[in-house]
Amino acid sequence: MNKTPALSRYSLYVMQSLYFGGSAGYLYPSLIIRSTDSAFWVPIVVWALLAAGGACLYSLALGRVSLPMIPALRNHCGRILSILLALPLLLFIGGAIIVLLRGYTEMITMTMLPRTPIAFLNGILLVPVLMASAGIMPIVRAARVFFLLTLMLSTVLMLLSFSDLDFSLGRPWLRTDGHFLGDAAFYASSYLWTGYVFTALLGSYTGVALRKFWQPSFLSICCAMPYLLGVVYLPVLTFGPELSRQLILPYVSKLDSVYHYWIILENLTAVLLSNMMIYVLFVLSLKLHVMGQMLQDFFPSWRKRWIFGTLGVVMYTASVMIPSWAALIHLLHLMTGLRLYAMFGFPLLALTAFAVSARVQRRREAA
Repeated sequence: MNKTPALSRYSLYVMQSLYFGGSAGYLYPSLIIRSTDSAFWVPIVVWALLAAGGACLYSLALGRVSLPMIPALRNHCGRILSILLALPLLLFIGGAIIVLLRGYTEMITMTMLPRTPIAFLNGILLVPVLMASAGIMPIVRAARVFFLLTLMLSTVLMLLSFSDLDFSLGRPWLRTDGHFLGDAAFYASSYLWTGYVFTALLGSYTGVALRKFWQPSFLSICCAMPYLLGVVYLPVLTFGPELSRQLILPYVSKLDSVYHYWIILENLTAVLLSNMMIYVLFVLSLKLHVMGQMLQDFFPSWRKRWIFGTLGVVMYTASVMIPSWAALIHLLHLMTGLRLYAMFGFPLLALTAFAVSARVQRRREAA
């Protein structure tokens, strides 16, 4: 039986905050800016509310069992049915790893190392694979250190970006027509809000400890809002919405345009990418650990080192095989259904399964 990780509220908050940091800097601004012609903060707030609702669903499901999610689902539904329910979740996690890894290395080739082969840059996956295979606690301890460093650097870089802004370019500030609800980019941007899915799969949160899960989830969402608004609005207030929609990496382009004579470092983009590497290494480690742990829960006889070694090879190969940035964005759009299932469908099905199983058990005891 898996032991429940001794994760504090602070650790859960740190992990979800790092997840936002590792996902927001490059793909997210472009998706939000292209999803609407009206107030850009509205799609962000809509997804924040939906993510809070998804965290509540996982909280309710986890509150009904004393085991982590996957072992509990296996006990209540049987091995075959639980595998069928978790298969879309595994596909979602695998796709999320591929998108994050290839997206970051593509960004490096676009901005700093245009002649470096993607196959070489994707080698950074080795570090997350080793961290993931070591267990969750080394990842948590690294996250606490990473958080302090990345928070400071992210704050400084964003404050430096508050220059050459024209706030009239952000209009309309309040009007929205809701057309973004029919735009595929809006749903693709949901990838940013899936952090609570991974923390929910780490352990069990029952009884009084249940709030250890949903409180950090809500807090991390609230604390991430200024950063998310910044990475979206700073390019818009600098270049205008029309030009920002044409940019592949709006926030990176904004930071590249910043100039202050008193700044010692000439290339702030390099600082941003170095800071993002810390975020990305953590998020990849977390995703790989969750995926590997799920496979081990379903197949206890499989050796851990072979699971993570195989995952590393598969994810590396799949990432290298993506032919272009356009193909990467297309993959992100294709994963929308799996992502929504992971955010809302899976916890609803798990909650239903736990409730039905408990009702059947009570009837058997009464009989």
